[in-house]
Amino acid sequence: MKFNKIKIFSLVLFSALYISECFSQESLLNKKISISFDNTILKEALISIEKHSGISFAYSDLPELNQKVTAAFTDQKISDILNVFFDNTSLTYKVVGSTISIYSTSEKKTNQTIHGYIYDKNTGEALIGATIYESNTYKGAFSNEFGFFSFTLPSGKYDLNISFLGYSNQKISFTDDTAVMIYMAPETRTIDEVVINAQRDDDFVTSSDMGNVNLATKTIKEIPSLGGEADMLKAITLLPGVKQGTDGTAGIYVRGGGPDQNLILLDGVPLYNTYHLWGYLSTFNADAINNVEVTKGAFPARYGGRLSSVVDVTMNNGNNHEWEKKITFGLMSGRISASGPLKKDTSSLFLSARRTYADLILVPLYASQKKLHNSSTKTGYNFTDLNMKLNYRFSGKNRLYLSTYLSRDKWYNNKTEYADNPFEYQDKQKHNEGWGNAIVALRWNHLFSKKLFVNTTAYYTGYNYYASDNDKVTSDNTEEIPELKNTTKHYSNINDFCLKQDYQFYVTNRQSIRYGAGGIYHLFKPDVTSYYSQTSEATINYKDENNSIRSGELYAYLEDEFELASVLRINAGLNASGFLVQNTAYYSIQPRISGRIMLNRNVSLKAGYSQMTQYLHLLTTSSLVQSSDLWVTATNKINPQLANLYSLGFAWYLMKNFQLEAEAYYKTMDMLIAYREGYESMDPDTPLEDNVTVGRGESYGTELLLRKIHGNPTGWIGYTLSKTDRQFNDLNNGKTFPYKFDRRHDISFVANYRLSQKWDLNLTWLFSSGMRTTVPTLSHLNPYYTGKDIYWTEFITPNDVDAIYYTSGRTNYFETRNNYKLPDYHRLDITATLHKKTKRDNRVELTFGITNVYNRLNPTYYLPMGDESGQDSNIIKYEAVTLFPIMPTFTYNLTF
Repeated sequence: MKFNKIKIFSLVLFSALYISECFSQESLLNKKISISFDNTILKEALISIEKHSGISFAYSDLPELNQKVTAAFTDQKISDILNVFFDNTSLTYKVVGSTISIYSTSEKKTNQTIHGYIYDKNTGEALIGATIYESNTYKGAFSNEFGFFSFTLPSGKYDLNISFLGYSNQKISFTDDTAVMIYMAPETRTIDEVVINAQRDDDFVTSSDMGNVNLATKTIKEIPSLGGEADMLKAITLLPGVKQGTDGTAGIYVRGGGPDQNLILLDGVPLYNTYHLWGYLSTFNADAINNVEVTKGAFPARYGGRLSSVVDVTMNNGNNHEWEKKITFGLMSGRISASGPLKKDTSSLFLSARRTYADLILVPLYASQKKLHNSSTKTGYNFTDLNMKLNYRFSGKNRLYLSTYLSRDKWYNNKTEYADNPFEYQDKQKHNEGWGNAIVALRWNHLFSKKLFVNTTAYYTGYNYYASDNDKVTSDNTEEIPELKNTTKHYSNINDFCLKQDYQFYVTNRQSIRYGAGGIYHLFKPDVTSYYSQTSEATINYKDENNSIRSGELYAYLEDEFELASVLRINAGLNASGFLVQNTAYYSIQPRISGRIMLNRNVSLKAGYSQMTQYLHLLTTSSLVQSSDLWVTATNKINPQLANLYSLGFAWYLMKNFQLEAEAYYKTMDMLIAYREGYESMDPDTPLEDNVTVGRGESYGTELLLRKIHGNPTGWIGYTLSKTDRQFNDLNNGKTFPYKFDRRHDISFVANYRLSQKWDLNLTWLFSSGMRTTVPTLSHLNPYYTGKDIYWTEFITPNDVDAIYYTSGRTNYFETRNNYKLPDYHRLDITATLHKKTKRDNRVELTFGITNVYNRLNPTYYLPMGDESGQDSNIIKYEAVTLFPIMPTFTYNLTF
């Protein structure tokens, strides 16, 4: 792939930023200001210079900085002012990065690096995104996904402040250049303490991130959900720019993208299918989650392989202080978890399991109702999740993690027909369908130095879907009813094996660099079918075994985040990847850049650009059974998907309690694939390329997010205004048409209110424009039709009364794709939670709730039904199918 103008521009801009950074360091001392001092302490004089010039000073508690100075400067260089200040003292200065460091030559001061880990005091869990900073200079850092932090100050004694929402602030004194382990205690329950995210209050203003949101596990569990099941992915759909499919449809749709364009990571490992129950629930067990970070704007260079979003989920490490068990029962499933130390303060084990038990109760009841004369039916469904994580700390520099995850869905429908008059026969029909994920990840953390952190990962991830049908007929009169045995099996699966390394280098307090590389081996079997048939006359045995596709992927990235003075912060980088499949090589160099400019302490402007490449595709149908959708790889005839994303926005910290973010975006997507006209699934006898067509997409919109992070209540309001289109030369006569999930308006309201020390009240309300569907605009009776003599009739939409549609002998005409917008979707969910302790000091939570409080009958889909009046057999009425009317929810949680 040749460099286009955008790539060249981005590379030039990236290089220019580095050059400008070097020049800015040299020009700090040459900056001129006018300022005066009257009997002012030197330390206060330096603070005044910082405010007037935007230059930052770094210094420790030097006694000579308590001297007083009286002087006036007019258009003087910073270096001249400092020379006057430090005349007849042992103090001197030098430029370090974008900071002027002040130290004493008599004491031979050197720099020291403050580094270490931040953990939960009660469990030993790593605290991700905790803040540690020095009290006087406010220099500091944030802990990464493993709780590690590092920053540098001149040698001396410092008071360090550590903060993390939901935890008591902590202060420690630091005098030595060594590693520290910091343990923070969770705050006790108070009326005012409600945690909705895990970010520092003003971090969203000062960082260069765009479209980035952290969700703590507590937030996810507080949001009302179906059947009382805490659902991470459903919580994410309440964020602006993230749209849900209609009820019963799997996948999240981010800024006009499809469900395959979201990189969903569990402990750094991609998951291909993230839903149970045909999309009603996510596969993520909330008890197994430590932290969730969602990125839908300018992507950092370290992420690759998808076009629309990154959902980075970190699994619980487990309690390394004491054993803790938890049992939860809801209306749909139960879950159990346990975590504790294998060796106290050194290693821990976390185990969790979840299973729906509805089939254990409903299957016997359903079977008894379906057992009729000469027939019986047994239908059931269940899902299972298993999580395990083991970690061991060998030393302050080495730590090993082993993560595993297994999910499985199973649906079956068995029917038996039999008779004994005038002769005996039996017909057994069995249908089985299942899908699931499996991952294993081994990660090694190593601290090469106080500033260089590395994580090495080896992982396997796999996804499998299967369906089988068996029909066996036995008879004592084979002349009347021949015996037969038919078996059809269909499956598709993906297997990935990966080895990668990720480095994080803390250069200075104002610059950190991430870089890394990895390789992935993909094995795809997108559609394997076997068929076996045996009768008394013949036997047929067929299996398609020649459609496996093997491919290799290599990637590397470089990402640099740095400040130019204190106003401008930049995150710039490149992601380079190559993909080899069927003797064809693809490569991509993807520039990424984002930045912020501080207008004042509470407001910043942000902008970003990202280019992404995706070597995988997901072929979807109109069916609700999204588990059967096919993942296919780029081939020698199907190119990778490409996207360009432009973002512009601002962040505003309001009145210490509110955060306001606004972001506008424009996104283009190329090399998208879809089934050709007339195809509903893959034809195994037809090459992949002949089943699909290639097109492009465009999406643009504006997102607003207002959050209340302190006080009572807390929560957020989100709004999205967007438009999304698709264009394929072989679909819709080549004309542009709206995307199925082009929902123009999307509103979400989330509120968490603490009624008392024991009771919480949580509610969500969401509204979105109706999704798109295709309806015929004209219907024509074929000449051979013998019914009523009506040859042409206009189509009447579902919001009206009747529609002539889908009658035998009738041909329907579709003017354009997705030409009809379904009714708007809205729903209110409420839950109340009681917190209490038992006599044995165990913790109990009882959650009561109502889903769809005012019983809004949101249509999941429409079915054409016959005219019940009996007056005209040609008239078909549309009937809306609603899967979720008003429903109760209940959850019991015991921790001991």
